[in-house]
Amino acid sequence: MKAFVSILTFFLLTSIVAEAAADRVVARTKRINMLKNAQEQIDISDPALLEELPQVRYPFEFAPEAEKVVVVQTETAAPPPPKEITKDEVLERIAPSLNPSGIIFKEGKGVLILPKGLLPDGSAIKVNYGGKPYLIKVTDVTSDSYTLRLDETSLVRQFDAGSGRGVTRD
Repeated sequence: MKAFVSILTFFLLTSIVAEAAADRVVARTKRINMLKNAQEQIDISDPALLEELPQVRYPFEFAPEAEKVVVVQTETAAPPPPKEITKDEVLERIAPSLNPSGIIFKEGKGVLILPKGLLPDGSAIKVNYGGKPYLIKVTDVTSDSYTLRLDETSLVRQFDAGSGRGVTRD
């Protein structure tokens, strides 16, 4: 029975394709006649045929068949928690981006000259690193260094004597 359905489908498709190739589109009356002939030749009340029909693929379906995916579950350990960023690491990563171009002293207090403005001794900058916000304080601004502080952790940055960074006192 399967072979009969397959052969019948082949002949139907062949005749439709052959006619479509000649005229590009099969006339509506011809399609209706072909379908009537197919229905007359197939007895849909036949139980053996009804069992096979769900297995027959629609001939005009061009979507690929879904692939069967085999899922294998294995016991795996949870991924390790993300590495905690130390305060020293935050200061080490942020310090190079500060890059002051010089120092001035106003009223005896050191002020770093940055490309985007002035940063006086004792002020703080808010930075984001590793998805977390940090408040870094600038302290101990002298003619040759300044200190960055994150809570109790500190990092002293020295100015290179030959860097051309000037020190101005008012």
